[in-house]
Amino acid sequence: MKTKIALVFLLLISISFAHLEGEGRIVGDYKMELSTLPPVAESGKNSDIILAIENATTGERLAGVPVWIGISMNDTSVFSTSDLVTDKFGVVNINYVFPGGGQYAVDVSLQEAAASFDVYVFGGLVPLYTAAVAALFFIIGIAIGLIFSRRLRK
Repeated sequence: MKTKIALVFLLLISISFAHLEGEGRIVGDYKMELSTLPPVAESGKNSDIILAIENATTGERLAGVPVWIGISMNDTSVFSTSDLVTDKFGVVNINYVFPGGGQYAVDVSLQEAAASFDVYVFGGLVPLYTAAVAALFFIIGIAIGLIFSRRLRK
């Protein structure tokens, strides 16, 4: 029974590290937060670009805000749309397939404010730092599991 509790504990720790990471900017009266799902987009695969807009002072999400979003790479536009409006939760979601790997600029404009965000897209190979972090968490998880299992046997 104690072994099962230890395994559930390890599972919950790994789940707690999974969250939507994004980049935020405060521009004028607005706070804009941009995230992608998956957190590191892959070229040739569907990615969601999620933009949340809120009042910079109160933190209240703003619904019904017209938004222009442009995506470019090396100063060359690859996507542009101006017919977006935030939903009742103050969020705009775009499903996009990045054509290749590299550093993209996502430019966001509102009526009175504008911001630029950087999005890294890799071209199919797992970045070394991602593999290193995953290996580190795996090793730590195995070590903690061994420690718990030896203590439970005594």
